[in-house]
Order: sequence, then C-alpha cells, then structure tokens
Amino acid sequence: MNESPMFMPRGRNIIFATALILSIVFLTIDLILPLGVAGGVLYVVVVVIGFWFRSLNQVIFITALCVVLTIIGYYFSPDGGIGWKVFFNRALAILAITSTAFVLYVTKKPTGGGEDMVFPRKSGPPL
Repeated sequence: MNESPMFMPRGRNIIFATALILSIVFLTIDLILPLGVAGGVLYVVVVVIGFWFRSLNQVIFITALCVVLTIIGYYFSPDGGIGWKVFFNRALAILAITSTAFVLYVTKKPTGGGEDMVFPRKSGPPL
C-alpha cells in the first residue's frame, strides 16, 4: 500500500500538534484584539483540521479546547464593544465551533461495516 506521509500515523500526530499550536496562536491573537472583534471564530479553522485527525476523541478534545479558549478570550481580551453584542458574538463563535465539530463527528464516525472511511464508495466498477 502506497500511502503519503501525511496519512501515516506519525503524520497524523504532527497534524494534531499543529492544530494545538494553531489554537495557541489564535488565543494570542484573540487576547490582543479588543472585545467586539470576532476573534473566537478563528478556532473554527482548528476544528476543521480535525478532519485529518486519527480518532474522533481528538476531534472532541480539540473542540472542547477551542470552546474553553473562546471563553478565556471573552474574559481576558481588552475592553471594547457593547456588552450584549460581545457576549452574543462569543456565543455565535461557540455555535460555529461546535457545529463544525458535529459535522466532522458525523462524517468521520465509522460505518457499521467496519470501514473507517469518510465517504464510503458504492459498489461498482473501480474508478
């Protein structure tokens, strides 16, 4: 079997580590930006990287981490914006993060036949 390095176990660990590092970079950006700027939405990118994670547990972990970092950004970012708008903006960011994770969870969940494919191919002639 001729797999590219990105899809080998070591490559997937690097992808997970990259997502963790990117989440810390986004937290730093979020803490620099004043409240009212949609800094929490950056974490959606980290969750999308979860498409290449080895397991669903990693997707769940990175989602929980991104939600916590969004909340941290709410409390520790410089003042700015109108209170209820800032809170609503963070709530929408958390909705975007968790919705993206849900879609990943549903598409990556192993099928009943033992396959671990995102989009199993229908039977038929090879392409």
